Amino acid sequence: MNYGSFRIVWFSISLTNYGSMSVEAESIGMKYVKFWEVPVEKRDEAIAKWGKYLETSKVAPEKYPRYIFPPHGVGEELVGISVMEADDEDQLINYLLELSPPFKIRFEPLIDSSKYVEFYLKTKK
Repeated sequence: MNYGSFRIVWFSISLTNYGSMSVEAESIGMKYVKFWEVPVEKRDEAIAKWGKYLETSKVAPEKYPRYIFPPHGVGEELVGISVMEADDEDQLINYLLELSPPFKIRFEPLIDSSKYVEFYLKTKK
């Protein structure tokens, strides 16, 4: 997939024993990969907005999705990803309203692969 001037390569790890996967704490929200980008000419505006968001989210964290994997950029461009968890779409909307523009943000839902396999196997019976 082309994303800005970078190419993001998706990969997966093959596990031989699906039963060995464990989760320490059960999460309640839906997980999303967040793709973000800031035009170079809006860098200063984006940094200022990000600082304001950090302060606002400390006061009312329940209004926004939680980071599972914090924002990471690709190279020196202001393009990157993070993984977030949201309890409802209101949190995503609040996040978008707080940062867009200048941030261009896209959320893609993550689906639990083990749950997918479980449902798939049920359909094969």
